[in-house]
Amino acid sequence: MERKLRYTNETIKQIMDADRIVIYGAGTMGRAVRKCISEEPYMLKPECFIVRSMDDNDKVVDGLPVVKLADALDHRSSLVLVALNGKLMPGAVTGLKAEGFERILPVSFDGDIWTEIRSNWIIANDVLPGDVKRVDDIEPMGRRSGVKLCKLNIYVAHSIYDADLPIKPELKDYESPIHVGAALADKKLFEITDADGADNISEKNRQYCETTGIYLAWKNDTADYVGFSHYRRRFCLDEKALDVILSGNVDVVVTEPILNFASVKAQYGKDHIIDDWLVLMDAISKVAPEYLESAKQVEQGIYYYAYNMFIMKHDIFDSYCRFMFPVLEYCVKRIGKREDIYQNRYAGFLAERLLTIFLNENRQYTVAIADKKFIE
Repeated sequence: MERKLRYTNETIKQIMDADRIVIYGAGTMGRAVRKCISEEPYMLKPECFIVRSMDDNDKVVDGLPVVKLADALDHRSSLVLVALNGKLMPGAVTGLKAEGFERILPVSFDGDIWTEIRSNWIIANDVLPGDVKRVDDIEPMGRRSGVKLCKLNIYVAHSIYDADLPIKPELKDYESPIHVGAALADKKLFEITDADGADNISEKNRQYCETTGIYLAWKNDTADYVGFSHYRRRFCLDEKALDVILSGNVDVVVTEPILNFASVKAQYGKDHIIDDWLVLMDAISKVAPEYLESAKQVEQGIYYYAYNMFIMKHDIFDSYCRFMFPVLEYCVKRIGKREDIYQNRYAGFLAERLLTIFLNENRQYTVAIADKKFIE
């Protein structure tokens, strides 16, 4: 049987060719990896979950035994897929190597490997609506055939809290760095900041995250296409993808969606504060009731377009912001400040889901998925 593999690189080949596979981590990431590789197009049979300790872990998860690392030494010849949050990855890899494991493949939530694994699963299982395409499957009208070229401007968000990166990718001619949270910082990182002009929400960056930069772009940018990315999450646009965009042959570009097998709402409750989600739904019912049915569909679905990353035609970008920012304003007024620094970023987290709700409601748009690169 032919398998639908969009990604067929060495990493995917290593997984497909493994005679034995185990998964390190029995949490949300581990369970998601198990589901994907156990089904089409992979149809692999991982032997068990391995965990550092049995504390707070069940003996069996999703039909697989859960084994403490110290008791899993007979699996040392297996390929180990380390499915964890990126911050936990170094310690887990070190612990595995100390126990004699050599075939180790880190699969972090943000990493490109997980994107490739789930992309193949999404395609093989027809998860997305049929009108969502891959940008490399769209034929461009051709930049050199007399078509008026569109102007593309993708903002790349930076803040004073950026991590040091092993490499710093060069900016493309269509990328503009923007300092977000500039009103709260004592130095200016770039010429463009989210505090430029009288109409900005830079001082709300602790809750709104990078969407303070999106607000600035909404109020000031006039490019044919406006996009947003991050200092360590960047769109990968080859010449064909640029042809598609610059010839105006796509309406919206997003990244590969995140999978939430427990449902988008349920997973939000695990990772964040479920009351914030309830406020979001109330906000939509009051501020943008025409989106409520789409919101209910998304919250019960298993995917959303993450990271507040997108490229949109200017008029669509305007419509998106006219929908999103009043909803977020309602939420912030209701919720206020969270003492937990991470959970206080709730407006940014909710905005990620609002992008999917917006696109679910506006199915008339041509939506395409483009690759991204996560710099670890």
